[in-house]
Amino acid sequence: MKKQTITQKRATLFREWLLATLGNDERYYCCTLVEGIPDGDDIETVLDDLADGFYDDYLDEMIDLYLRAKKRYAESGWYVNGQLILDESEALVQGLNGTGYEIPGRIYKKRA
Repeated sequence: MKKQTITQKRATLFREWLLATLGNDERYYCCTLVEGIPDGDDIETVLDDLADGFYDDYLDEMIDLYLRAKKRYAESGWYVNGQLILDESEALVQGLNGTGYEIPGRIYKKRA
C-alpha cells in the first residue's frame, strides 16, 4: 500500500470497518472487536469519531488489523440487504446505499 496521509488513513479505516461489519463470515467482524472499532457503533458514530481524531494514534495498527481480517475472511463475500456480494467495491456501495452517506476518500479532522 502506498503512503497515505492521515486524512486518507481515516477514510481507509472507515471503509475497512464497514466491510468487516458486512462480512458474510461472522469471524471477519468478530476478530476485530478487541482492538478495532467498538461493537455497536453505527456509521454516524464512526465517522464522527474519525473526524474528531479519536483513532489517530492507532490508525496504522487498526488498518492492519482490518486488512488481516479481510485477507482471511473476504473470500466468503459480504452480506448486504439479504444479498451475497463478492465484489468489495460493490459491497461498500450497497452497504452505504440508503444511508445518506458516501464512501469517503478522505476524512478531515473537525476544527474546534
